[in-house]
Amino acid sequence: MADTEGTHPLHTAWSIWELCEMSKENYANKLHNLYMFKAVEDFWGYWNNLPSQVLNASSPIY
Repeated sequence: MADTEGTHPLHTAWSIWELCEMSKENYANKLHNLYMFKAVEDFWGYWNNLPSQVLNASSPIY
């Protein structure tokens, strides 16, 4: 159900992460939080406008 502002809030916040595999750091240090969102609209707003350097990188995003 949408809130009064017309958004669809999530129960908990979610994040999109990038794994920098080229780094020699331990696993936890290789992860970089790209974006945290709390509503469905925030996710799609970010996902549909990912920076080109993220899309062209060889590092996977989760």
